[in-house]
Amino acid sequence: MRVFSMCRRNMGILFLLFGIFGYLFVGSQVAETIGEGQSERGSPEEPSDSAKRRVEKSSIESEERPQRNQSEVPQQEAKSAEGEEGGPEGEDYAVLEPPEEVASRAEVPAKVGDVPLGAPRRKVYGAPSRDYEEKMIKALVKEAYMKVTGEGGDEELQQAPAYTLKVEPSSRNVTPADSQLVFFSAVPKCGSSTTGHLFKKLSVLNNYYSLTPQQRIQPVIDEEQQKTLLENLFSLSEKVPVAYTRHLYYFNTTRLGFPRAAWVAIVRHPVERLISQFYYARIPSRYLENKLLQGRMPSAEFMNMTLDTCVPQRDPRCWYREGSRQMLQLSFFCGQDSYCTTVGSRRALQMAKYNAENFYSAVGVLEDLHLSYRVFEKYLPRFFARASVSDIGTGRVRFNSQENKPSVRNSTRLMMESYLKEDLDLYHFLKQRLHLQAQALESGKIDTYDN
Repeated sequence: MRVFSMCRRNMGILFLLFGIFGYLFVGSQVAETIGEGQSERGSPEEPSDSAKRRVEKSSIESEERPQRNQSEVPQQEAKSAEGEEGGPEGEDYAVLEPPEEVASRAEVPAKVGDVPLGAPRRKVYGAPSRDYEEKMIKALVKEAYMKVTGEGGDEELQQAPAYTLKVEPSSRNVTPADSQLVFFSAVPKCGSSTTGHLFKKLSVLNNYYSLTPQQRIQPVIDEEQQKTLLENLFSLSEKVPVAYTRHLYYFNTTRLGFPRAAWVAIVRHPVERLISQFYYARIPSRYLENKLLQGRMPSAEFMNMTLDTCVPQRDPRCWYREGSRQMLQLSFFCGQDSYCTTVGSRRALQMAKYNAENFYSAVGVLEDLHLSYRVFEKYLPRFFARASVSDIGTGRVRFNSQENKPSVRNSTRLMMESYLKEDLDLYHFLKQRLHLQAQALESGKIDTYDN
């Protein structure tokens, strides 16, 4: 009886021991079976393809998981000086990534254990810093050149290091021979109304068609829109030469399979341009007379704001933060890519210089309008013949000018120059180019572009 009682008390222990023994025995048999299967398929040091894919997928997902950048800057939409006020009233936060060329070739070898992976390099989120721009510029300029121009270029240029693409202004004539189409890339508040009137007057004298669409500013158009526009313009230019005036960023026509068009533009000191744009957006009559703006009168706070109060407060309606998106003066020459509107982008500046030097017949300067029209007359004679002797061509007649703008303190101007460094650099580059072209006129040494 005593033995039976002891057995009952220890029955649980016996069952536990029996279970452990069974588990170990079965586990060893399973491990042996798996080991035999692996020896038939290959070495255990080389994981199967499915295992590699699982590890690679896990790694890539981990690498690409966005980490919110604490230094994100507000994205500011570049709005129309004719259709919207000078800047956004609110702030929008956005993630800015490195240029597409970097992302497309950013695959670097990585390892998880002993398995090499082709995981892409982690994307950089937040606005690119100036250091980042400076480091990447040499590697990116060449790809940007090929993408924007769409041209093969000569072999020497393609194989040369990117830093050799440094651009210097010259008096070289790049107007295509027998050009029947010219784009006037009108930078807002740079005398575009005056030049538009000059085009219309000269179209009668020089027998061409001046076309200016009545629409709100839309400087960026996608590739399909570019093709449709070019089909219409080149079709019309087969019958009569066409001068097309629009607030439009540069794009390359040959890359889309069309003949090369001529381009022309006028610039202005960047600080003066923004002062004019800021106060132009605050003219009450615009919202009463312009059909596109009727019923859209901004608040009294907006209308009464001055630059001397706005800029020191770093208000996004007048202050361009580095890395934010804005319709800059250089954007019109840089092109249609998103980096062309990035404040502080040295890459955008270099591309703007390249396009201006190689694809713009001439770029005038508003502060020297008469000289600009004289250069236009010689470098684009098909469209600007007799420009300098017309009343508008003298530079003394202005349209849509603002005569009663409030004065702006020097301290405010200096603060504005601090975030317009790239625009200022391009402005002085283009001004030097204009004067070199004027000197070529005096010496009679204007060459002919060789298509």
